Amino acid sequence: MESFENKRAVLAKVPTKGKITAQQIQEKLEAEGKILSLRTVQRILKSLEKYGVESDTGKPIGWSREQGLDLGLTKMDLSTAITLNLAEKYLEQAFPPSLLRNLESHFNGARFYLRYENKTPQGLWPRKVYIHQKGMPLLPSKLDAETINVIYNA
Repeated sequence: MESFENKRAVLAKVPTKGKITAQQIQEKLEAEGKILSLRTVQRILKSLEKYGVESDTGKPIGWSREQGLDLGLTKMDLSTAITLNLAEKYLEQAFPPSLLRNLESHFNGARFYLRYENKTPQGLWPRKVYIHQKGMPLLPSKLDAETINVIYNA
């Protein structure tokens, strides 16, 4: 399995505008002193597809990130990832869908970071935490999606 640092380094080289090949990424990393085989770079790119990294069908294959996808990995640390993970989990019912969509790339970055940090006790912490609400749990009103969107957009 590739290390988190290798994945972060490869992801940092993938542009949001235009395309870059795995060979070009490998050469850029090598120029910075990070030695990865071409096959390792290709494997990392393939594993990043579920996080918004896209490939084309050309030869050689070009790679890019979804427009606006940052994942926040350059500034992400363990405490930020845990905070975002818990915020996503427990504030989902309170936030309007438009706000959740705006935060989705940050939530994806937190999940990605925790997936590779979870070998530490701190990385496992979000799975072991449960927030117990005081008093009776409130049941949400039964509203269809269209009504909810009208309310949030009002």
